[in-house]
Amino acid sequence: MHYPTDINLLFDATRKVIELTARLSADQGMSDWRQHAYNVKHLKRHLRTAQSTKHRKARSEAQQEANDNRLIEAYQTYLGVAQAYLDKARETLSKTPACSVAGGIEYLAAKLEIEQFIAHAVRQIDQTRRRVILGETIQHAEKVFSVFETHTEWINKGKAGVPVELGLRVCVMEDNTASSCIIRSWKSRRTTRSP
Repeated sequence: MHYPTDINLLFDATRKVIELTARLSADQGMSDWRQHAYNVKHLKRHLRTAQSTKHRKARSEAQQEANDNRLIEAYQTYLGVAQAYLDKARETLSKTPACSVAGGIEYLAAKLEIEQFIAHAVRQIDQTRRRVILGETIQHAEKVFSVFETHTEWINKGKAGVPVELGLRVCVMEDNTASSCIIRSWKSRRTTRSP
């Protein structure tokens, strides 16, 4: 798992949308996503541009302002490219039939998975736009740390020699005979027993 920045999460979600839509499109005999590998590289190139722009140092206020403007421009370009791929995926999904006799349940599952990744990407575009372009602070409750494992929490911030920890807080207890184990999630307070 890589460090969860908003633009990295947007890349992950959009990459999965491109890959899954290309697969679904090929299964349906459509040629809309022939260049899906190029599309992922194109998106990644804009991600790298936004990342490198973010790390520029300035010696004066004028340089800082110019860097801030370059950063906003790079982010807007990246968000625009991601949004264009999401729009193309939605268009492809609208062309595919509501259900496929040939694909059956797998076909419906693939469409649902694509729609879930589209929702993740839309959320990340919104949060990135609000944070970088509008200057808002995103509340912790709104943040997501993985588009693949949405239950992931920020456990430890990684200050003073302690590494960053992401995951799910759980409590594991055994009885004296170790025959049963109680696992409890701290966030949801769900308790499950395993024999």
